[in-house]
Formats: sequence, structure tokens, C-alpha cells
Amino acid sequence: MAPTIFLVLALLSIVESTAAKGGGLKLELIQRRLSPGNVSPMAAKSQIWPETSEFIVKIAVRTPPTEVHAILDTGSDLFWAQCRPCAKCYRQTNPIYDPSKSSTFQTLSCKSSQCHLRGFGAACSGTDTCKYGYGYGSGSTQGELATEKMAVTLRSGATTPFSGVVFGCRHNNSGTFNANEMGLIGFGRGVISFVSQHHKFWSEGGRDFRSNRSFKKT
Repeated sequence: MAPTIFLVLALLSIVESTAAKGGGLKLELIQRRLSPGNVSPMAAKSQIWPETSEFIVKIAVRTPPTEVHAILDTGSDLFWAQCRPCAKCYRQTNPIYDPSKSSTFQTLSCKSSQCHLRGFGAACSGTDTCKYGYGYGSGSTQGELATEKMAVTLRSGATTPFSGVVFGCRHNNSGTFNANEMGLIGFGRGVISFVSQHHKFWSEGGRDFRSNRSFKKT
């Protein structure tokens, strides 16, 4: 757990320091075998904070924006948030995301390439909407795949916008979450993870971020 936490802190710190310079986000290639002695946790400046044993990232979702606090998970790919209407939602502090109030929310159809990715249990519905089922060790998430405009807020106050983010609009939930955990953002190696979707922003010297073996598309 400790090496993963230090890697996340280092990664987010570098993102913020380079985002202010323009030209997109740039990420120094960091090996996963980072040890606690290599990085100081005080170096991280991105707007994340510990919640129990996880780290939470503040994300602005939809137009106009609403705030979602998502668990940062380097071991999974899908980004999901609780959505209305919700047949089985756990209690959360902030209002549940309502896609009907967003001008930039769009469900993915069964014909979309994302609906046919392996590992998501995606299936077509009678309305041609791509449904998904995604399992974790401690629970599962079910809902529909969609795209939305999002922005990550840094501690400096700057925001980094992303358009057309593929995410899971979660309507049926199981697992243990507390009221401050409104979703989960996957920083894994899969093609649908937040990092892989926006690889053009994660470059080093003009090199595609996915060329780093540690994060190559699967």
C-alpha cells in the first residue's frame, strides 16, 4: 500500500507543476517500484486528501459543474459516480449526480467501441444504451456507460478540463463506502482508465504516455 500511495502523490505533484506551464499535462516517467524513501509525501500539491485508507480526488462533473469526490484507485480502470435515478444507492454527503441536469452528458450506444471492451460485462439494452457491470473484491457497480465533461481541481486553485470522458453512471451499488466517497476514478493500465483516455495530455518530450511499459494499453 505504501509504495502505491507515494507513487500517486509523486504523479499528481508533477501533473500540477507542469500544467501551469501550458502545452498540456506532462508526466515524468516514474517506475512503479518506488519505495517510501524515494519520495516525500509533502511534495504532493494536488487536491487530494486521505479518507480512511484511500485518497480522494475532487472532480467537477457535468455542465454546469457539480462536485464529485472519487476514490483514486491505481488497481482498476473504470471511473464511476453514483447517478440518479438510483435503485440502490448508499448515502453520500453531497447531492447525487443527476445527468438530466447536464448539457454535456451523453449515454454510449451499443454500437460504440467502448461498449465492446473486455472486462466490463457490457450488454445492450432495449433502448440501445450500453449497460455495464464491473466487479471489485469488496463489491460491484452496475449502470450505463456515458461520456461527460469533467475537470480536476488542483490545490493551487487551477483546474484541468477534460471533454468526453467515458465513465460509468452507477445506478445499482454494492460494497462498503462512506458518505464522503461519491465514486471511484480508475488510474489502472486498461484502455478505459482516466490516464489512458487522455494520454495526449500525459506526454514526456513529445512521446506518447502509453509508450511507458508500466501503463501501456491492455
